[in-house]
Amino acid sequence: MSNENVQNSPDETPDQSEKNDVFFAPLEEKPEKESPETETTENQAEENKKDEKALLSCLFAPTYLMESTLTSQNEEGIIQSEPINHFYFCSANKLTIGYGTKIECNANGKLAKEGIQALQQLKIYKGNKELTETEKQQLVRDCCAARNRYDRIHGKNKFCKLGIHSQSRELFGSKPPLVSKESAWDTALTEYKNKQQKLLAKNANFKKNLILLALGTDMAYQYGDSGVTKTNIYHTVKKGNIPATTTFGKYGDRTLLRKWMLETSHLFKKDQENRQNETATPESQSKIFITALKSFEKTFHQHIMDRQKHVKILMDQCMALVMTQNFQNIYGRYPQPEEIKNIRKTSQNFIYNELYNSIEIERVGERYRENAIANTIKEADPNAPNPIVSIRTSAKKVADRSATESEEKAKKTNQKPKLTAFLKSAEEKTEEINSNLLINQGNNTQGRA
Repeated sequence: MSNENVQNSPDETPDQSEKNDVFFAPLEEKPEKESPETETTENQAEENKKDEKALLSCLFAPTYLMESTLTSQNEEGIIQSEPINHFYFCSANKLTIGYGTKIECNANGKLAKEGIQALQQLKIYKGNKELTETEKQQLVRDCCAARNRYDRIHGKNKFCKLGIHSQSRELFGSKPPLVSKESAWDTALTEYKNKQQKLLAKNANFKKNLILLALGTDMAYQYGDSGVTKTNIYHTVKKGNIPATTTFGKYGDRTLLRKWMLETSHLFKKDQENRQNETATPESQSKIFITALKSFEKTFHQHIMDRQKHVKILMDQCMALVMTQNFQNIYGRYPQPEEIKNIRKTSQNFIYNELYNSIEIERVGERYRENAIANTIKEADPNAPNPIVSIRTSAKKVADRSATESEEKAKKTNQKPKLTAFLKSAEEKTEEINSNLLINQGNNTQGRA
């Protein structure tokens, strides 16, 4: 896949973009190198591991974005997710780290087998010194002891109800032992992989499409192996079907995301049935992409209107997952690691360059830009040649309409639109939201089974 389609000149017309349609294109095939049989086998095994990790990372994204993570913004304005780099207790009162990885142990910090395995992957530093396995296990016991003391003293005001920063001060003072980002990611991904493998061993029908698989694994990641088997969706998928609707429980944004994933999995199921084993066309997958984007906007409309940071990265990663399934439908194989990297870059460019930083939407008054973004998605044509043509055409229409309305209003009032107190209030609200954690943080942190 190439990103040329999102790096065209700002002056490029939709027609030119249509001719440059490489939205779902694969990498150019490279000639295979001759090598000894043993080396080929070893190389193939290594390549398979890379393929699996790249695909798992794509599937995992919606799940870890719903865990307790922080946000950062790079120089290009791209929102990124950062792990919590110290131990804390989630709302389910479980010792947790990084991207929502639970350290399996009892109330006094005695580690279960899974907890020991997780600690072995984590690289934890105090000052410039990396902790040994013995020191890490003692750290777990110390955290649990501190939590237990706090709970005895404060009664109903449980330690797990504190925000993560308050917890850190209570547990470690001003110098908490810190976990490396890379090891936090690898540890979380290992847990996610294990949950997925156990799920598929019991119910292989979750492999019908990647969105359904991501949904099932997300539920297993939170509910545990036995918890997910009690759900309606598990039993329906076991019978070879996908429920039209289901109850996911009261988990705020996580429930919204699961509803979107269920709806999107139906899009791919219907597409597969219509094709009857025929390979998909880029045009048909473009329609699914835009339809899924519309569904996302409808599901998270209020988050967009409230200028919440996390909605950008969530939209980006969810549409990258959709694109990965689009790719598989067209080419009959999952994308390779480099192709997944390009898919995620293309999705990121699409969300930022064509929506949030669109030159068309920048024509709209700042007060109304979120509304313009929402309307651009709502009015995008699923039958356009490709997503770029669809969204650019829609953005231009929305911006033109806004410009016309502003001119007419200015004529009536005989003055130019000014920054109002309402806008100032909205900007202050945005700053307040952006200073918070990514999703459901502090007292709203979501625990997992």
